Amino acid sequence: MLIELPDVQTLSDIYHLPQPIQVEEVAEDLHLIHTPEGDFSLNIYQDNDALDQQRYLHWLVMALSQYDLSFTLPYPVRDHQGATIHRSGTGHSWVLAPQLFGQPIQPNDPDHAYATGLALADLHRALARIQPLLRPGHTDYTIDARTLPNLRRVLPQSPAEIGLNDTPEGRHRVQRFVLLAERFWQPPPPPDGHINWHIVHGDFFGANLRYDGTLVTGVMDFSAAHPDYRAREVAEVLMRVADDLGSLFWGTARAFVEGYSEILKLTAAEIELIPRFVVESQVDRVLFETGRKAADALRAQEDISAWLEGESARLQAMMRGVFLGE
Repeated sequence: MLIELPDVQTLSDIYHLPQPIQVEEVAEDLHLIHTPEGDFSLNIYQDNDALDQQRYLHWLVMALSQYDLSFTLPYPVRDHQGATIHRSGTGHSWVLAPQLFGQPIQPNDPDHAYATGLALADLHRALARIQPLLRPGHTDYTIDARTLPNLRRVLPQSPAEIGLNDTPEGRHRVQRFVLLAERFWQPPPPPDGHINWHIVHGDFFGANLRYDGTLVTGVMDFSAAHPDYRAREVAEVLMRVADDLGSLFWGTARAFVEGYSEILKLTAAEIELIPRFVVESQVDRVLFETGRKAADALRAQEDISAWLEGESARLQAMMRGVFLGE
């Protein structure tokens, strides 16, 4: 079904937007809506599966609205009938949300890292109070299936499947990767009073965060939100804010951890899981990507895994010092 360009008058009537309105097409299913009162993004959906995802995300964002967060969320705009998902006359569904302003978070900057840690803990504190309903289409994220969801796909058998040349070295790297991935078929310890499990954001970094030079002012794109270990998300975000494994790492990593600790403290059991979750996130990236991107992800996984062999104890000691005062 062809996606039609939104009509300016229709948008004004449906969402009570002041004119003049300018519509800027970013992609066939995404438009920026510029109005005198601010800018909005309009997402257009054609199938019910996408709508089920949107209903879940709207439920989650609205559930978060009852908490006094330190940043803004892109709450969907209600149409003239009070719905957050509008069914257009062409059979499509529209979701309108305000654009959040600020600069994206940058890696390897201690100030950005501290603000990211502070905001992530603030979000986790609120998410821990919300019943962790399963996200449609992500049924692997359950208490009884705590392994990486992508590992349930077939692991690569040839170098070409992850963007490598079919050489002895390529085959050796695939074999080594498969052995590493299979280690994570064994699930982590079950959540309990020492290991926390709740909905997480799923992609808490970069352009999904808005930063004003001091604090994170906005958090966007909950499309990857799902129930999971909070320590897994801490590990993943840590390695994104501090992705330089050289001299810049420790100052940035500590700033992130100190920001998080201002609001929440990881437990000793969660700190012990951090190196495992760091590697898991890298394994997941390799399986998620294809071609050249998969090869790049594999190289990053190999570098981080090798780095952790010598630095995981130091990483855990730093976190225990910040969170537990040891």
